[in-house]
Amino acid sequence: MNRRVVIAEDETLTRLDIKEMLLENGYDVIAEASDGLETVKLCQELKPDIVLLDIRMPLLNGLQVAKILKNENFEGCVVIVTAYNIKEYIDIATKNNIMGYLIKPVDEPIFLSNLDMIYSTYLKMCELKKEADTAKMKLEERKQVEKAKGKMMKQYGMSENEAYQKMRRLSMEKRITMLELSNIILTSGELEI
Repeated sequence: MNRRVVIAEDETLTRLDIKEMLLENGYDVIAEASDGLETVKLCQELKPDIVLLDIRMPLLNGLQVAKILKNENFEGCVVIVTAYNIKEYIDIATKNNIMGYLIKPVDEPIFLSNLDMIYSTYLKMCELKKEADTAKMKLEERKQVEKAKGKMMKQYGMSENEAYQKMRRLSMEKRITMLELSNIILTSGELEI
């Protein structure tokens, strides 16, 4: 799978060196930017897998770009590539969901192995987030079903098992999910059964 990359670097030679290195190693450089505003626009339009951000750029610096992308729930992997190894910058980067902080000058083998590791970690993190979101959604659905079951038990004097079986039968007969049925039960005054 080709990883789609946007390179944001105001120094033309550095940007071209990084681009050539990435292209030679299977990355797909889909756009280049020389300032922060252009970078934000490209990320919004192209939705790259990876954004490489220099810190010092015209109009918006890389840390400001990262903050904007974070606030817009940008789903790509953001990596800083800078000559500045400054604790304050690293702290700001951490707060803005930046996945990696690489120092220039770029040494090709080290840069590429670090970028591969950063992106791999990013993908694992995305998978874990997806699993957590799914688990949270299932828990919320389960809570709705339990509330609806409780309402049925109280309203019709049913046991927990009777209420659940009735809901299950209705769900299958009407071809709606248990969650949809639960929401109907909870929002309607009374369900005629």
